[in-house]
Amino acid sequence: MIVRKFISDNHLIPAYLVIWALLIWSDGFLFYKYYEFQVVENPAPFYNLINLIFSGTYLINVLVAFIIVVVQAFILNNLFTSKGLLERNSFLPALFYITFMGYTSQMFGITPALFANFFIIIALDKIFDVYNEEEVFLEVFNSGLLLGMATLFYLPVFVFYIFLLIALAVYFLVSLRGVLASLLGFITPALFTGVYYYLIDKLEYNVILIFSEFSVFEVFYIEFSIFHYIFWIFVLFFGIIAFIKVFVNYVSGKPVRIRKRFSVLLYFIFITVISYLFIQDFFIEHFAILVIAISPVFAVFLQEIRRKFWKEAIFTVLILIILLGKLMHLGYINFL
Repeated sequence: MIVRKFISDNHLIPAYLVIWALLIWSDGFLFYKYYEFQVVENPAPFYNLINLIFSGTYLINVLVAFIIVVVQAFILNNLFTSKGLLERNSFLPALFYITFMGYTSQMFGITPALFANFFIIIALDKIFDVYNEEEVFLEVFNSGLLLGMATLFYLPVFVFYIFLLIALAVYFLVSLRGVLASLLGFITPALFTGVYYYLIDKLEYNVILIFSEFSVFEVFYIEFSIFHYIFWIFVLFFGIIAFIKVFVNYVSGKPVRIRKRFSVLLYFIFITVISYLFIQDFFIEHFAILVIAISPVFAVFLQEIRRKFWKEAIFTVLILIILLGKLMHLGYINFL
């Protein structure tokens, strides 16, 4: 019943989404005092400012993060439906985005990836528009600028400049002008930030701090709970099935512009996986960036399943796994 409810023209669906978000995040609001929000000194300048404002105020921390996730879910849903990747009456991308973003308590707080997602989502919208725009290099510059802004909140986003270049290749727009436009847009926020640090005589200190934060392959040395492995195995297993179904059956019959947009999503996922190699903190929270791309893929996957039973069964299993993790975290289940 849940999946079917979010594929209709019912004008109450936005309200249902908010209610669903409250249910997924209910443990965050009810038991926020028992959660440990990760507060890490981060060299990203904009995140440090936000962290300074909200650190220690756990309830406000959860509330602000909740509002941001809900707003992002609606923006993301409009992005994928307006660009023709899904039916216009589908709210499944928003449903999956909210669900994935609340799968563990570590996603509840205000994290760098959460704020970076705003700029990444808008940048993805600009990249999708590159195929249709006459002033393509202006959109390329804007996309680079938005990704550069995201980097000021979350440094590992710098890897997504490679994604922007790959997207240009997908659209056959690789040229000196295109590369320069993307590079100029990407480095502009950093240049202005560098000038500010120079004027207050903290440029050298912050450059050293940034480079000291980067370490490669740190993710391979982190121990995760069994719940996280169960959840990621589920996402990986059904993600592979979803991609096969989407790219073999669904995308093959679509117009060229839709096929290219799905190709861009595929490369987005690949670059996100690569970006895990450059993370020193926020390993769990980094999943928020991957959610941007896998939400529409899972949405199309369930949308294309004909038998209603399997649609609901797959989504129910996902919810049961998430519920298991929440109970484990609260101490009701100790054997895992």
